[in-house]
Amino acid sequence: MLGSGWIGGATYDDSQAYVLDVTSGATLLSIPFGHSVDALTMVLGGFRELSALIENLRPDITNVASGTVAAKTAEDQSAVTGVLESGAVAAMHFRGGTSRATAFHWEINGTDGDLVAKADQAQWWYGGCVCTAPEEGTAP
Repeated sequence: MLGSGWIGGATYDDSQAYVLDVTSGATLLSIPFGHSVDALTMVLGGFRELSALIENLRPDITNVASGTVAAKTAEDQSAVTGVLESGAVAAMHFRGGTSRATAFHWEINGTDGDLVAKADQAQWWYGGCVCTAPEEGTAP
């Protein structure tokens, strides 16, 4: 699963200032990553073991209106890899900001086929998520 959330990007506006502070509770980890890991575990089951990493690679970001630079303590990278209770391996990476390539992509590869869910925003639960089951022998 791969996602890019507006939280943690290189810029912010005044209405988003609260997401800069990790103590606000409104972070990349708690919102887009949190909702997505919840969906993953509801569909595929819980993690038996995992390794996780969160980082703040953009400690200073720019206000789009004023041009002032503000400190950001909230993480902008969240990555988890692990083994699910079923024995399947799962990997998730959510990165701050928007992506010109992939906003949200979840690929589940199974013995009998594949399922791909894509959305044009990391907050896929708002709607606009499209799921497909690619035909055998085609790339997802």
